[in-house]
Amino acid sequence: MLFSSPTLFIVEPKFGEQRIQWAVVVASFIVEIALFFEVGLVLLIPIVFSIAKQLKVSILHLGLPMGAALLATHSFLPPHPGPTVIANEYGANVGMVLLYGIIIAIPTVIIAGPVFTKFAKKWCLTRSRKQEISSH
Repeated sequence: MLFSSPTLFIVEPKFGEQRIQWAVVVASFIVEIALFFEVGLVLLIPIVFSIAKQLKVSILHLGLPMGAALLATHSFLPPHPGPTVIANEYGANVGMVLLYGIIIAIPTVIIAGPVFTKFAKKWCLTRSRKQEISSH
């Protein structure tokens, strides 16, 4: 059941296989607004594994953008504990903190997620690259 096709049935028509990273980023960002980081991680990891297996892409290709979206949302947006406490300490309007948090979180997610993944793939050894290295 973990590796069934409903996840692709939901995600693929809207974004397509080429933009699956962006689908994971958007889903993670939206899910994390309402949940704590740990809960979002536990909920989304099986979906990321399922999509990665069905599309035959690296888990790194989808996992890093998912983690970046979860962490940025948890770090910058109320009602999560950190931003809420900071807003209360400084007497800031929580709505404005949410607005500024979204403005900061979106570029952070883009840079730390899909953009960084392109560089991280070069550093990560895959099975084929390990075989190339061991054969020399």
